Amino acid sequence: MKRNTRDIWIEQLKDKSETILKYLHRKPELNKKEQELADLCAGFIYLTAICEDKEYLDEPDNELFEDVTIH
Repeated sequence: MKRNTRDIWIEQLKDKSETILKYLHRKPELNKKEQELADLCAGFIYLTAICEDKEYLDEPDNELFEDVTIH
């Protein structure tokens, strides 16, 4: 199956979210911004898992551009 920009983007965000959560969970205490970031990352991972489970992301994405850079 050909992977599209959406799939690559979601996978990279999921990997980054997991890395950030691992880092934050090693800290003895989180400030408000760190806790918000942890919640955001956990929420993204959770919602991605639900979308994968329900097969929402199995449909092909409409590629609007051939070369896309996501910042």
